[in-house]
Amino acid sequence: MFFKRKIILNCYTNRSDVYNYFPIVETKKKFPKWLKKTKTSYFKSIDDRFEGVKSCPAFVDYFLTGFVLPIWSDLALTVGKEGANAYRWQYSDKKSEIEFHSFAQFALDEKSHQHFKLVSPWVFSCSEDIKFLWSAPSWRFGDFPETLEILNGVLNFRTNAGTNINMLVKRTEKDQQFLLEAGTPLVHLIPLTDKKIVLKLHLVDTETLYSILNVGRRTTFFIKAKKKIQHAFKGKFKTLA
Repeated sequence: MFFKRKIILNCYTNRSDVYNYFPIVETKKKFPKWLKKTKTSYFKSIDDRFEGVKSCPAFVDYFLTGFVLPIWSDLALTVGKEGANAYRWQYSDKKSEIEFHSFAQFALDEKSHQHFKLVSPWVFSCSEDIKFLWSAPSWRFGDFPETLEILNGVLNFRTNAGTNINMLVKRTEKDQQFLLEAGTPLVHLIPLTDKKIVLKLHLVDTETLYSILNVGRRTTFFIKAKKKIQHAFKGKFKTLA
C-alpha cells in the first residue's frame, strides 16, 4: 500500500498578537460577509425553486482552495490627488512597517499611482518544490476601495520565504482616505498542485525568523545567477527552526 506524503506549508511569525489574533487560515474559514446572507439553492418544483451562487461549482471550489493571509492591524491610508505624489499611512499597532519601490521599476508615474509594500510579519517555508499563486482575494465586495489593487504573482516557498504585499492605488481627482480593517483577507494563496497541503503555524523568536527569511536573500545582483545558485542547491535549507 502506498501513502501520499503530506506537503507542509510552515508559516512563521515572531509576533504573538499576529499568531493569536490573525493567523493564516484555510480560505473556507474566510467566506465574504455577503455570502453568508445568500439563500441556499433548492428545487421543490418548477414553480418553487431557487438557484444561487452557492450552487456554482467553480465558485464553491474557489473558496475551498488554498489559504488566506489577513491584514494583522488596522491600516489607515491617505493618497493625494492626481498630479501630486503625496501619501500618508498609519498602522493602529504603531509597529508594522511599509516600504516603497522606485517608480523606475514600473511603467507608471508616481503622480498617477501610489505604491505601498506592506512588510508582512509572516515568513513561509514549504517542504516540497511547489508553486503558489499569490493573488488578490476575489468576491470581496466592499473590503477594498475600487482604486486599490493588490498585485499578483507566483511564489515558491522553497526558494523564497517573504510574504510582503505589494499594492498600487490609482490617484483620482480628489484626495482619498480609507481604512483597511484588521482581519480583512489581503491575499488568497492557491497551491498550483492537486496534492494536499497541510498548514502549520509557528510562533518563533526573531533570530529564528530571520534565519528562515535568509533563504531568499540577494546573493547576487543578477536573477539568472540567483536561479543557478538555487538550482544547484539540492538539500534542505538549514535554519534555526
